[in-house]
Amino acid sequence: MGEVVQRIIPKTEEYYQGKAVTNMLRYGTWKQLCRELEIRDVLGIVTEITGVTLGQMRSSRRVPEYVAARQLFALLCVEHTKASYPAMGRAVNRDHTSMMHLVKKEQSHGFQKVYKEASKKVDQFKERVFGPPIY
Repeated sequence: MGEVVQRIIPKTEEYYQGKAVTNMLRYGTWKQLCRELEIRDVLGIVTEITGVTLGQMRSSRRVPEYVAARQLFALLCVEHTKASYPAMGRAVNRDHTSMMHLVKKEQSHGFQKVYKEASKKVDQFKERVFGPPIY
């Protein structure tokens, strides 16, 4: 009976986190598998791109630059980490509903340019940490 099961179920080496190895050849799959960035990594990328420090993001001021940096942080966290909204909120001294609002908030044209630049930085960071994608 063991031989029958081995023929039906592929070897475990052919799977990575429940996905077949052949599926790893697509670029989008690589990005999903290398998704586990830390919140502090995202904070560093946001600080580097916007110039807004962590202290400024954690302040209670609603300066447009600070709000845009918080929104960028929230969007990058949702896309590239497995952090929950409460964990994201604790990082920037907000509650989880504020983080949910920032994710759903409409993006201006200028913000979309900054977001694309930040996504490129995140991909570069992932390649540095996790290695190049498998094609």
